[in-house]
Amino acid sequence: MSQASLAQSLPIQPQQPLPRIWKQRLPPLLAMRLWRQGKGSWLQIWGPHADSSPLLLLRAGKEADTVPLSLRWGPYRVVAADALGLQSLLQSLRNPAQHRFGPRCAALESSDAALFWSGSGLVATTANWSPFLMPLQQGCFQLQGMRWWGKTRGGDGVLRSTAPMAQPQEPVWPTSAAPLLLQGDSLAPLLGPLLEPLLDGASKKLLLQSPFQLQLLFNPANNPYQASIWISLQPQGKRARQDFERLLERLKTQLPAELQLKSRNGVSELRNPKGWVQAGWRWQQNNKLLIVLGASPNNQLAPGVVLSGFKQLSGLTLVAAPRLLDQRGLLPGDMPLVLKKSALFKGHWRAGRAGAAAQVIGVSETLD
Repeated sequence: MSQASLAQSLPIQPQQPLPRIWKQRLPPLLAMRLWRQGKGSWLQIWGPHADSSPLLLLRAGKEADTVPLSLRWGPYRVVAADALGLQSLLQSLRNPAQHRFGPRCAALESSDAALFWSGSGLVATTANWSPFLMPLQQGCFQLQGMRWWGKTRGGDGVLRSTAPMAQPQEPVWPTSAAPLLLQGDSLAPLLGPLLEPLLDGASKKLLLQSPFQLQLLFNPANNPYQASIWISLQPQGKRARQDFERLLERLKTQLPAELQLKSRNGVSELRNPKGWVQAGWRWQQNNKLLIVLGASPNNQLAPGVVLSGFKQLSGLTLVAAPRLLDQRGLLPGDMPLVLKKSALFKGHWRAGRAGAAAQVIGVSETLD
């Protein structure tokens, strides 16, 4: 696992068609016999490079000893895609020191579907979204029904839990007409690694430690940007507006010459040389700060979209319509198909116990 970017465990289902990778790697008669008689699960493991072909791991006895490009590893027969892949595997196994402190994912050892990813796997599947997913650099998940449960963390380390995985209480899912809604008690877990080096203490508290609600909205055809992001913050403390004004003064001195910052009637807009609004912000009622990327904060919101009245939550709660986002070309091409074709995706992230490195996630996925 120390060399893996992605790994998935899938149950053997004799009533389903033979998987394509089984047809590609195994002799036809052996593949059909193992599939029909098999129990438990089989695995695919991708190497550290995004373009690598996965290894096929399945439980098989001596009858699989003659399978080309394969070797015996514990209870598994490991089948590579080609001679180069097999050579790379052999070299890795000859150096046990590099595996001693690698991550473990106990879910892969169960008979249920399971998923593991590392930082390189996250980058490969989420592309330019990956900088916003720092807390999810490693993950170990298990599928139960249509729900994934598991742990993630932002760096190297053990992902195995010593006790059965606890299922957190079902959160109250927000509703929205937007194709993506994210809300919670702090943006720090997602944007902290990107913004903290650029902010002072007061700015960090304002932008990263305030309860928030974020919605992605499709823009009208006359806007050059396909979508816009609307973030409503509920800053804590009486000095929030003064802190924000100081942040704006710093921003004015650091803007590229081609961008213009204009303020009128309490609304600020950042425009490019063609006059398009790239970002904007204004204060709302009840001391809420609205920040918009890709549109003007003066624009009217779509019916049913509300950026106020949200509750302060523990952690992060996500409700999204991946299929709609994919139809607009807003999802990475290599994102798992089961997610891209989902009509509805719901997820809840919360921090682990005090002092623990891992975070706990419960994800609910709804398909047509």
